Amino acid sequence: MISLLKTHIPAATHLTRVVSLKVIIVTFNTKLSFEPHILYIIQSAARSIYGLKTFRAHGLTGKSLRDVTQATLMARLTYAVPAWRGFLNVAEKDHIESVIKKAKRYGYLPSDFENVHTLL
Repeated sequence: MISLLKTHIPAATHLTRVVSLKVIIVTFNTKLSFEPHILYIIQSAARSIYGLKTFRAHGLTGKSLRDVTQATLMARLTYAVPAWRGFLNVAEKDHIESVIKKAKRYGYLPSDFENVHTLL
């Protein structure tokens, strides 16, 4: 005969309601919107572009500069894409596209680099 042991689980007394949650660097809010995450990666991308400008000012050019862009900027933009790409609205996709266009314009990415719709 199998007997089940009942364990006492203490009631949670210190629960707080949050408006957003960060799970492995991906942030979403109570409405399952990834807007906080998009804002974070756009701000992070701005810092990456500044860093890339600094690298270029110190002599990094050509394929090496594009490789660094792929390893930093594009890695930040596309981290965990399968988890959040289906939840993006048009405005959020446009924000990401503007970062990619800026990187192309500055020469950090090749001019024939994918757009956000094919990238995501």
